[in-house]
Amino acid sequence: IEEASIIGFVLRRDLESIIQQRTLSNVESNMNTYISFSRTIQQQSNLIHLYRLLNRSPTTITLDTPTTTIIDLCRKLGAQT
Repeated sequence: IEEASIIGFVLRRDLESIIQQRTLSNVESNMNTYISFSRTIQQQSNLIHLYRLLNRSPTTITLDTPTTTIIDLCRKLGAQT
């Protein structure tokens, strides 16, 4: 298995919901379950596709982020300044 890292964000409620749905529909609970963040669809009964849930462009604000960038971001999100 290759080492890989995902940079993105998945809401906890979405992740819990899809895992719960999968658990309810999984007949063979002793089978290993794999998670895929890939766009390609592989037809395996033990594979959970999470690509549509992944926000691949989360915004991170650090102490080094310029104030003007933060203000612009807040305006784009609809915050009043």
